[in-house]
Amino acid sequence: MTRRALHFVAFVSIFLITAATAEAQVKKSPTSKEAVRDVKGELPLGRLAPIKPVFFLTTSGWKSPEAGSQNKTEQLWAQESVQAFFQQIGDEIQRLIDSKASKDETSSSLAQTLPVLLKAAVKHPLAMTLHSFTTTSAPEIEFTIIIDAEEDATDVREAFEKLIKVSSSSKGNQLGEVSISGTTFYFPNDEGYEGKQTLPHFGMSGSYLIFGYGEISAAKALEQTRAQTKSPAWLSSLLAESKIPQPTFAMHLDADLLWKTLNPVLTDEKVRGALQASGVMGIKRIASVSGLDAVAKVEKSIIETNGPPTGILAVIPEKPLALKDLKGIPVSPSNAMIFRLNLKQLAEGILKITDQVDPTIREQSNQLSREGEKMLGFSVKEDLLEALGDLWCSYVPGTDGEAGALPGFVLTVSLRDQKKMAKIQEALVLRANEFLRNIRPQAPASLQEFATRSARGYQVQLNNVVVPVTPAWVLTKDQLVFGLSPQLVTAHLAGSNKSLSDNVEVKAAMQRSPKAIHLSYRDPKPEMEALYTVFDTFSPVIRAQLQQQGIDFDIPPLPPYSDIEPFLIPSVTTVSRDSKGWSTDTHGVGSSVSVTSPATAAVVVALLLPAVQQAREAARRTQAKNNLKQIALSLYNYEEAQKRFPDRVSPDKTGKPGLSWRVKILPYLDEQELYDQFHHDEPWDSEHNKTLISRMPSTYGSPNDSDLTQQGKTRYLIVTGEGTMFGGETGPALTDVKDGLGKTIMAVEAQSDQAVVWTSPEDLELDFDDLLKGLAKARSGGFQALFGDGSVRFISENIDRQTMKALFTASGGEVLNNF
Repeated sequence: MTRRALHFVAFVSIFLITAATAEAQVKKSPTSKEAVRDVKGELPLGRLAPIKPVFFLTTSGWKSPEAGSQNKTEQLWAQESVQAFFQQIGDEIQRLIDSKASKDETSSSLAQTLPVLLKAAVKHPLAMTLHSFTTTSAPEIEFTIIIDAEEDATDVREAFEKLIKVSSSSKGNQLGEVSISGTTFYFPNDEGYEGKQTLPHFGMSGSYLIFGYGEISAAKALEQTRAQTKSPAWLSSLLAESKIPQPTFAMHLDADLLWKTLNPVLTDEKVRGALQASGVMGIKRIASVSGLDAVAKVEKSIIETNGPPTGILAVIPEKPLALKDLKGIPVSPSNAMIFRLNLKQLAEGILKITDQVDPTIREQSNQLSREGEKMLGFSVKEDLLEALGDLWCSYVPGTDGEAGALPGFVLTVSLRDQKKMAKIQEALVLRANEFLRNIRPQAPASLQEFATRSARGYQVQLNNVVVPVTPAWVLTKDQLVFGLSPQLVTAHLAGSNKSLSDNVEVKAAMQRSPKAIHLSYRDPKPEMEALYTVFDTFSPVIRAQLQQQGIDFDIPPLPPYSDIEPFLIPSVTTVSRDSKGWSTDTHGVGSSVSVTSPATAAVVVALLLPAVQQAREAARRTQAKNNLKQIALSLYNYEEAQKRFPDRVSPDKTGKPGLSWRVKILPYLDEQELYDQFHHDEPWDSEHNKTLISRMPSTYGSPNDSDLTQQGKTRYLIVTGEGTMFGGETGPALTDVKDGLGKTIMAVEAQSDQAVVWTSPEDLELDFDDLLKGLAKARSGGFQALFGDGSVRFISENIDRQTMKALFTASGGEVLNNF
């Protein structure tokens, strides 16, 4: 891409970024300019909405909190420490841009102008419109974005004109110009856009920054800013329907128009059939409004259908929730979700869709069901789905719940046929126990009974798992209860005097939405506390990662939690269904999007992935180091008993190499019983000895390679070769190491492709011409080595080769300083 094209992409990205910040606004006290144009209950750029757009989105921008407001969201943003934090972030971004800008005029101008334009895109009102598009052989699109720079118009115009000037002066890359109703619009005119019929146009008229895809769209956007004085009826109706006193965001998608436009390209009968069977082609419109009321932030959405829902959408239950359905859930959980869902109807709905794509899928499903019935002892379709009810509840207890501070998760589902479910449980327990008995003693888990106050429960005891999780369930007379521990299940069954049905915020939500079929509750405090912990833990690591990439970004500390906590009120969302479709209603201090939602989790993972990977690698390195230390302790215990270290290989009855030294030290790893089961006069791969490979002690397993562990392979190898500590025919004595035990390597953690079966007489043959052979990729930057004195040290791949050679020899007489 040319420099000219890069400049253009950078400029257009300003507009696109704004869509991602559409729900981060807070209303400000109106200026005199806004008082003339803004109407209570309306949006500043709502008047730019077309009479019938395919898609329209508008925001009021990121505004300063209103003075004296009692709204929790505004009070939160009004905190000096909160504002200071974001100011520091902005300053750091500007400093980073300035530091990266080179001395040439182009990059210097970009560093000065792009931040101004980006700030305008986030701070001020925005309107985004898809007027129309065609899917014919010559596709056309009418798309516009308009930003009202308001009081910052002079600064924005100056930055815009400077950017245009710099872009136009780039050698061989001139911007095209066109005058539309007295306003100059610019468009890319370089080789990257040659031959294109429709080009992006951008310009500035008054306080409006305008982007239009094509000259017609640019003209239409300009006309909107000059002609329309009030919102169209459909938008005013949407805002009135939301009943949000201070709207800050609105979005509307005309699904009818969308489907009509796409109709010509939906020529594949299978695709069309699947869409029709799904019911999505019956959606008429999707709309959303968010803003502020007297207490906090409000978000409302609508999915309207043409007549009764069809296809998979018809499966969504109509029966509303009642407060009694919330019984059993703690009064103040961290998170909770209650909804209705008939799994049998859902499964049938999905099969109807697949019938339109591939009729054979249903038969394949039936075949799997028949095979599953033979294996499980019951039919998933005819037994399990028939037995389960349609009321589902899940929650994470709060720290003040019956389960105390124990973290966990509880899921309950109502029952339609308790007797049938009891038979299913009996069959599952029987099959599970049979399976676990057959794979002992390497079974990954065991199934155990436990007692509750009213019923018998089962818990899954996981083996070799550090996380304190013991999944458990109990079948009662009216529900199936799952939990991450027996304590959580027992606490749920014990109940308490108050439940979520007594929660003030939940009661208010149920009054607002008496036909709710779904309710979710979120307390932001535990999530915010977790965020602070993650931030404190990973911000130094992230900064170090950025510095390694040449980015010096000083991440400021978060505002004091005491400044945040008083404004973190719970968020409650309800979903209701009526004859027109569905509607959602959310009240809370922030967005209904939780930090545990899939969308937010993706962003968090993307941001923290380098830090998480580094932290995970550090943990694995520590575990590997502990394994080597355990091996060292066993070797020394062996040496103390036998007066010398074990031979690398124990000969079989024919005198040929038999079992490894790793088998020899088993008694000193508390594995006497396993040691006694080996036939020590047979090769390691004899028919009998091969059966014991799968029982490799966990100490020999690498924390980086679970697949190798399952194969009975280890990366912990003795170093062999002439002059090494274990280079002789027999195991060395302590007195054989002349260079000093603390300066002689006897074992290493090799790279994964050097792993050997733990019982085999194989180790690492040192290549003195390439000392890192088999070690270079063991760990990032080097490898871990076990020294003769039992210490474990990390050896950098950059260590001097003579020093490394000296460390591998036991009696070379080299003089070593610090290494």
